[in-house]
Amino acid sequence: MVEQEAVNFEVAGSSPAVGAKMITLKDLRTEDLFVIMKLMIKNSQNQTGSAHIVVIVILVAALIGALGFVLWKNYLAPKDSRPTVATNQTKVSKCESSEVEQKGAFCSEEVGVKFKVPAIFEGKFEKADNYDISEGPMENTEGSPAGKSLVFYEATTISGQETLSLSVAKEPLRSGYSSVSHSLQNTYFDATTGDLYLVNGPTSEYDSMTDTSKTTGGWSVGEMVPSFDASGTKIYYGKIGDAGTVEDGYLMVVNGSLVVIKIKHTQNPMDASKIDFKGSFTDLNDYLKILKVL
Repeated sequence: MVEQEAVNFEVAGSSPAVGAKMITLKDLRTEDLFVIMKLMIKNSQNQTGSAHIVVIVILVAALIGALGFVLWKNYLAPKDSRPTVATNQTKVSKCESSEVEQKGAFCSEEVGVKFKVPAIFEGKFEKADNYDISEGPMENTEGSPAGKSLVFYEATTISGQETLSLSVAKEPLRSGYSSVSHSLQNTYFDATTGDLYLVNGPTSEYDSMTDTSKTTGGWSVGEMVPSFDASGTKIYYGKIGDAGTVEDGYLMVVNGSLVVIKIKHTQNPMDASKIDFKGSFTDLNDYLKILKVL
């Protein structure tokens, strides 16, 4: 019988077993073929069962590994004690509202300053048209055109023939003659050093005998304009008064630009003063000494 002896046949392509008879498919009987088929099916089932066991072992190992990682991450891993930093923070405005004048103070992020204003100007600031500016060396007294101011705000109070105005302007940083005068002298700002100087001009001598004039000397730097510090910023302070007009001017460098603040009072010399301009001038001077740069 086929079940009782080793058989080799030429369908598997394997080497003959020791002591086995070499037969071919044509030598087998029908019942022998059925026996061989049953043996092959049984062997295949055994191999399939082994494969299933291997797959189950792999899946169980993977599941144990996944559960172990989750346990480590949630319960055993060291926690990061560093505070979480928000990546999308809302920008906080340095002024309390979008209005330039608020609670008796001028505040503008565009200009870059905040300071208290005299009570007479509360609620009166308006954005005005920008004005022409110039630049150039000291010898060029007229200056060369340099465009316009960047921002210009103004508040005005009128009573009878008196006018009291307060203006705040932002200008490009440059060297040239400044609109802030002092002691009836022109001033020159040097953008390289950040200093504001009085300007000494040529001297003219008149000869009455010959009715001629002679000019000597040239344009030169004089004394530095008085200044004080506020919020670590040097503020130059110039003052002029002539023919019924009094003006205080302040110049400073803020965030890479020039900021010019002026308070000006004009009146008919024949009229008695109806506006407390002296108090406003004094108040503004005190307020600017505690000015905040934004």
